[in-house]
Amino acid sequence: MPKPTKQEIIAVLCALYIVCGESIHCHKRSETIRRKVSIKIGTKTVKRSLEILCNQGLVWRHGGRNTYGLTKEGIRLAKMICRELFERI
Repeated sequence: MPKPTKQEIIAVLCALYIVCGESIHCHKRSETIRRKVSIKIGTKTVKRSLEILCNQGLVWRHGGRNTYGLTKEGIRLAKMICRELFERI
């Protein structure tokens, strides 16, 4: 399976931020996050992107389940990226 591109990883981070807001206690299933991302990004790519974000310390995995949430650092970075993206529109 090919590694997700930087744009796909950023899209997944922003989608999780949109779903959870600024809460570190919120955790959502990967399918919920997938619905917020572009149709072109597949489920496997979303899951792989979440794994990469977990390894970087931006996202945490809830127990052994298929749910994910943002860390404080992840919220800070996602807020900054989303703000830049919306300013361009």
